[in-house]
Amino acid sequence: DVKRAEKEELLKKYPDKYEDRLSHRAMDRSFYRSKSEVDIADALLLSGIPYIYELPVKLDGHIYRFDFRCLSLIDYTTEVIIEQQGMMDDTNYQDKFLNTLTTCLRNGITPNVDIFFTFDDMFGHADTRQIKYIIDNILLPPRDKILLA
Repeated sequence: DVKRAEKEELLKKYPDKYEDRLSHRAMDRSFYRSKSEVDIADALLLSGIPYIYELPVKLDGHIYRFDFRCLSLIDYTTEVIIEQQGMMDDTNYQDKFLNTLTTCLRNGITPNVDIFFTFDDMFGHADTRQIKYIIDNILLPPRDKILLA
């Protein structure tokens, strides 16, 4: 609830000028910009991973809206960002990705530690293997260490 309040405050300060592009619906009936983001949102929901979608963050004087800020269920304090990259066959999108990656590195956001980039498969959907890896190995505690009562 604290993060949701933070998001509401940040959205007042930095409104989403592309909110009308949220046209794809997930299982919980919330809207996302792409089918790939819906795939990720649904996987997070089914796994019980709490997340906030596109929480604005200011880096190097610019506002970034990383797709998913997730809470690790391993320690309930670590936040992990998942940023979906689609349309990588478009050179403008490739440039945007490289700029985002550079900004992350400059600001101490480490790929495959703090931020995980996922990519579309050859059919234009989020690569579910990548999502499953992040959920199973980064966000959820190891199954063999969970004690059942």
